[in-house]
Amino acid sequence: MKREIVLSVREREVRVAVLEDETLVEFYIEREDMRSGVGDIYKGKITAVRPELRAAFVDIGQEKAAFLPLSDLGEEVWENGHRRKVRAGDEVLVQIVKEPYSTKGARLTTYISIPGRYLVLMPTLDTVGVSKKIRKREERERLLSIAKKLKPEGLGIIVRTEGEGKSEEEFRSDLSYLLKLWRKIERETKKRPAPALVHKEEELIIKITRDLMTRETETLAVDSKEAYKQIVSYLKTFSPEYVERVKLYTGELPIFDAYGIEKEIQKIFRRKIWLKKGGYIVIEPTEAFWVIDVNSGKFSSVRDHQKMIFETNLEAAREIARQLRLRDIGGIVLIDFIDMRNPSYRKKLMDTFRKYLRKDRATVKVFDMTRLGIVELTRERVRSSVAHSFIEPCPFCSGRGTVLSKPYILSKIERWFERRGDYLRKKRVVLKVHPFIAEYLSTEGRSIFEKFSREYSANITIHADGSMPVDEVRIKRIEGEMETEEII
Repeated sequence: MKREIVLSVREREVRVAVLEDETLVEFYIEREDMRSGVGDIYKGKITAVRPELRAAFVDIGQEKAAFLPLSDLGEEVWENGHRRKVRAGDEVLVQIVKEPYSTKGARLTTYISIPGRYLVLMPTLDTVGVSKKIRKREERERLLSIAKKLKPEGLGIIVRTEGEGKSEEEFRSDLSYLLKLWRKIERETKKRPAPALVHKEEELIIKITRDLMTRETETLAVDSKEAYKQIVSYLKTFSPEYVERVKLYTGELPIFDAYGIEKEIQKIFRRKIWLKKGGYIVIEPTEAFWVIDVNSGKFSSVRDHQKMIFETNLEAAREIARQLRLRDIGGIVLIDFIDMRNPSYRKKLMDTFRKYLRKDRATVKVFDMTRLGIVELTRERVRSSVAHSFIEPCPFCSGRGTVLSKPYILSKIERWFERRGDYLRKKRVVLKVHPFIAEYLSTEGRSIFEKFSREYSANITIHADGSMPVDEVRIKRIEGEMETEEII
């Protein structure tokens, strides 16, 4: 399997694509307005203890109080040598494990984890462990022995999957870095009053390099010189053997266009996905869970109908496993496969589906198929679905529908300008958009439009038109008496 990572870096946005055999399987985006807080560590203050919910609510300085299970916290604390009940006003060191979602605040844990290249430091747990994805018994025993030898007193460490085959010296270097980081967090915690952010998780460029640059990755291509230097510097310190796999992209086309990624991203928020054999799947979110329906589609009369259904279900299983990763769908998922009467077909489908799901970095639990052909699974929800990066509630239909988000439309225009620079050169260019979008572009997009105006000696203006669809952009180029227009 050929595995590649592609990074598109802009001043306000970083996009990451993971390809397997040239197929897009994972996509991440981080913008100024939507940075993920997962992994950030806070000194928080308990605002309420709710025994009936088995939880405490914690003020970490965000709009909504965060949720902390009492099983993480414990119902009693030591104070001056005595036990007493946890109560409002107590300060606690916590880490975000799930982003705020819908009406809920962030989910927290007191079991702090600080990931390095090969190890995870667990400063609040006195434990030693090895990643379950390392399967060879001899290697697990070797790694466990090294981990026990290096484990600092009173702290815990876990060997990450990327630690397989690494030497004791490499682990020692990684641990030294993590311990310095933890001491810094301790100092910040002591000197800052709650609520306070005491440690921010690495920015996306380094986090992706740390977590995704594995021995299976053939290349990491990036289109920014500054980001390229950051990545190379990080790898020289922790994994010098991977430095040569990092490539600086200097082609004329935007990097996502060159790799055929851009057109695939447009499909992420589509509800209907066609399969090669003529069937299709439909992905629908609800308030409580996701529903995925598998349909036979274009085939109707074939000699071996049950075999065709089985083959369609197999193809759907592969695509569903990919879509779960690509859209970063979390929570409960119900899948309605096409009904199969043959028990051997049902078993083979489930075995194959589980094999596809093993590629997922998130924790996935799959339950057996019911007699009606329904498969239930749960997938670890850490952050909002990727689709939320592209869409937002429609501002004109009381939230009954969705439209492309304002930041995504701005990003879309920026990438169009990059592709069509010559179209702009020394021309008058008018962006015709809905007033709801025009106001956002005039403020948040000002620096971008000024940059392209200078670069191409173009006169770029924004025209608000109330008759325009909310998420449509028309770009008009004016040269003398000649006018041309494109819709993006």
